[in-house]
Amino acid sequence: MLSVDLLIKDKKTYRTANIFGFVAYSARNPFVVKVMSDRDFWDSLNARTAGWILYAVNPKSEYYAGGNAEYVNQCLGLKPEDYPQLIILGIGSDRIMQQRNYPISGDSVESVYNLIEKIVDIISASVKRIHPKYKNSTNVFREVTASLDAELATAKWTHFSSDFMKIVHTLLPFTKY
Repeated sequence: MLSVDLLIKDKKTYRTANIFGFVAYSARNPFVVKVMSDRDFWDSLNARTAGWILYAVNPKSEYYAGGNAEYVNQCLGLKPEDYPQLIILGIGSDRIMQQRNYPISGDSVESVYNLIEKIVDIISASVKRIHPKYKNSTNVFREVTASLDAELATAKWTHFSSDFMKIVHTLLPFTKY
């Protein structure tokens, strides 16, 4: 089950940085279910996680229903209506988990996969930039989430700017100077 001890054990076993991703999803978004259930998509995401670990809860697994789902929700501070989320975890001082949630949305399998892939790639690039002797520090979480926040905000602004320019160009022919 999800715990600080499990994360520490996996971190030592796989010699990874002090950063973990957790895709929490349910049947609420069929596109996320299809991406996470498809072996090729999962293998592609997993291959991109150089230096850190990505976990997922499979809707067909024991963790999806019953007491285990409630336990996972309690550990992550989630309610079923909060799904789907990509949750970033780090082990802070005094073995306290640090957590940041990034909602997953999309109206197609491709858009959902692209969003998850983008987040995974940002995390991997952030971890790669950290000097090896600092990869087990509590600062890894701060560095990764700062990169994620900056990159995702830039992407939202770029998308908004593009949409705004389309509107302006649509209206320009009707404007007299």
